[in-house]
Amino acid sequence: LDTAFMAARAASSHDAPAHAALVLPPLLHPTLPSTPPCSTWFELHNCSREVLQLNLSTQPASPTMNNPQVVLELLSRASHTPVSSLTLAPDEHVELMLRAHLPSSALMPPQEALRRPLPFGVLRVSSAAGTVSSPSRAVATGWLTGGGIEDEILVLGSLTRGASFSLNVTHLNFNGVPQMPPRRAEVDGFSTSPVLKPEQPQRESFWVCNPSSDRAVDIIISAAVPAHVASVQISPMLAHVEQNSEVEVTLHLLPHAPRYARDDAVLRVSDASAADCEQTVQLVLVEQLIKPDELVMNAENRESSRELPAALPDSLVSFNLDSGGGPLFVLDGSEGMSLSKLKLGGVT
Repeated sequence: LDTAFMAARAASSHDAPAHAALVLPPLLHPTLPSTPPCSTWFELHNCSREVLQLNLSTQPASPTMNNPQVVLELLSRASHTPVSSLTLAPDEHVELMLRAHLPSSALMPPQEALRRPLPFGVLRVSSAAGTVSSPSRAVATGWLTGGGIEDEILVLGSLTRGASFSLNVTHLNFNGVPQMPPRRAEVDGFSTSPVLKPEQPQRESFWVCNPSSDRAVDIIISAAVPAHVASVQISPMLAHVEQNSEVEVTLHLLPHAPRYARDDAVLRVSDASAADCEQTVQLVLVEQLIKPDELVMNAENRESSRELPAALPDSLVSFNLDSGGGPLFVLDGSEGMSLSKLKLGGVT
């Protein structure tokens, strides 16, 4: 606890000592719309034989460099409406909720001040007469002054860095380097040696969203990818995101590995004003299967004796059937040539 705060309270002659404490869960700042509220609940019980008229109020702790001023709200647990006074019949119970938040413009304390207990303020309960007890999460005995009640409950909590922006993805998938076939292939009767087409950079994008209505955020994007996995280009690497707006980040990736799915290949997205407020996008290489159109015919491996001319010779002018029934080609009126088969373009 902040001993200076406690010592100042003990030295004040008009302040009654705190008899109980309410401990809040860690307070995240800044917050996103999806961030759950920082709150806790307790119960007040009128254990007297008289009707009690109670006044309730909160007083935040004075701000310091390591402890910004927290806004405290006292609400009904059932209706979530503000509560400043109560009427309790004898032996009646009521459940209340205490909620804490920081203004969106508040600055976070230094990193060393986070995640440590801090006094957020006090909750005061007072009445004209009687006693009050709260036997649930906090125990307040009711500080009596002149027949009335002057009770204080210390409110404790801690601060944790929250996310100042959101991302629309947690990972991006890319094709890995295509794998070579295990052996030579034969296409249309020709022996081929598969040659892969040169790889081109692949493009993907994601969005950085600033949900705040009163605070812009500056974003830094960097890549942490092993050199043997891929080469990465990011645009932009610095982005200014206005209130309630978003920015597209484009990524060009050239794979160097056939597959990769480890968590050491990531994009790091961080708030320029809070380096510890960082989110990551994992980069995944998915194994790519080779398709027929990705193979290029290697002319050096073709059998020249089986290559065919692209067009018929100009000397071929006509053909007739001889008496034997075989095809007879007449070449420039010279001596005929009998053929049993002629293969043109793969058709016999």
